[in-house]
Amino acid sequence: MSEVAQAVFQAAMALSEAERLKLGQELIDSVDQVDPNDHYATPELAAEWGNEIKRRMDEAERDPSVLIPWEQARHQIFGETHE
Repeated sequence: MSEVAQAVFQAAMALSEAERLKLGQELIDSVDQVDPNDHYATPELAAEWGNEIKRRMDEAERDPSVLIPWEQARHQIFGETHE
């Protein structure tokens, strides 16, 4: 990470959790460009994904036992360990 990025990160860590979440979303949005020819990348689909992510986060907060370790998730996704 560059010195500038590190300084920005350190400044961001001084923000409230809500401000960091908003900033993080703004940063993601700034690089997550939608291809107008991609019929799956619509504002409606983005909203649905946002709702699904929120639902899953709420579920994890209510019942942390639904969470699995990253190594197990990686194995489920890739079928093998990737280093």
